[in-house]
Amino acid sequence: MTPSTDNIPKKEDEIASIHSRIKIFEHPFATQVINPKADQFCSHCMRAPVQGEKLLKCSGFVQSSCRSLLFLTFRCNFVRYCSKDCQRLGWKIHRPECRRLKASFPNLPLTEVLFLSKIIDRLIFIDLNGDKYNWQSERPWPSLVDHKEDIRYQIISFHFSKAIFRKDENKMEHFEKVYKKMEIFRKEEMIDKEKFFDIFCKTTINSHSIHTNAGTEVGMALDLGISKYNHSCRPTCSMVFDGYRVCLRPLVPGVDASDVTQAFISYIDVGRSKFVRRRDLQIRWYFHCECTRCSDKEDDYLTAIKCSNPACDEPLVSFIMIRRFRNFNSDLKKPDIRTLSLKILS
Repeated sequence: MTPSTDNIPKKEDEIASIHSRIKIFEHPFATQVINPKADQFCSHCMRAPVQGEKLLKCSGFVQSSCRSLLFLTFRCNFVRYCSKDCQRLGWKIHRPECRRLKASFPNLPLTEVLFLSKIIDRLIFIDLNGDKYNWQSERPWPSLVDHKEDIRYQIISFHFSKAIFRKDENKMEHFEKVYKKMEIFRKEEMIDKEKFFDIFCKTTINSHSIHTNAGTEVGMALDLGISKYNHSCRPTCSMVFDGYRVCLRPLVPGVDASDVTQAFISYIDVGRSKFVRRRDLQIRWYFHCECTRCSDKEDDYLTAIKCSNPACDEPLVSFIMIRRFRNFNSDLKKPDIRTLSLKILS
C-alpha cells in the first residue's frame, strides 16, 4: 500500500514559504567602500567586477546642455565602478565628493570621514529639498538612537552611593580626530560641530559593515531599515550581502524577517563567552545584553575552559558583576549627581 502524500508539503510550497519570510534591503542611506578595497570593488554597487574585467576609474564627467556631449570637469581617480551604469548612477552621489578628493590629493581621508561626509551631503539635500527620493521610507533619520550621553559620560564606579562619571575618552578622542579631518576635507562646507556630533553618534550606533560571502570586509553602510533590528546572541535571522544589498534570512522556522519583534540579528561574534559578548556590546553599543542566551545560566559552560588542576573536573567560567544606574537631568549638560545619589539610596 502506497502511503498518502496529501499531508506532505511540496518542495515548491516550502520554497515559497521561505521566500515570503525573507526581507530585502536595497536602498541604504549611505555606503562607502573601505580605502584598502577601493581599487577592488565598485564604489556604487559594492560588488567585485566580473572575472577578467577591470574596474572603471572615476572620469569626472557631467552632461552638458547639449545632450550629445560629455565634458570633463574634474576626476579624483580614486573611486572605481564595475560598469557604465554604476558610473552613471554613482555620479549623483560622488559629484560633490569628487572635487573634494581631488583638492585633498594625495592625502586620502579616512574611510570614516568619506562615509560621514556622504551622510552630511544627504541630510543637507533633505533639508533643502525634502525627502523626495524616499531615503527615509523605512525610518526617519531623527528617530535613530544616538547614545550621546553614554558617549559623553560613563558611570565607571560608585563611591559612597554616588556615581562617578567620566567621558568615554576613547570615543571622544576619536570624534575629535574625525572632526578635525572632516574640517580639512569639507573646508567651508563643514557643518556645526554639535550637528556633526549628532551625525557621528547616530552613525556609530546604527551603521554596519558589508562583507562578501567569503567574509571579506568590503565597506560600511547605514541602512535605516536594518537599524530597526535589535541584537540577540541567539539570533533568529542572518544577514546575507550582495554588494550593498542585504537579504535578511530567517534561521528559525516560523520567524518572519519583516517582523522586528521576532527577528533578531547578531551585532558581534556569538561564538565568544558571555563575558566577552557583554563587554563588547557595552563598549560599542552601550547596553547590557539580557537576551535569552545571556540569561541562560548553562550558556557559561558552553564557552568555559578546563581547569588547570588535573584533579578538578569543574569548568572555569569568566563573569563580571556590573552595577549601573543612569538618570540624566534633561535641563543639564552634566549628570545630576544629587538625584542619582537619592535614587540609589532609596
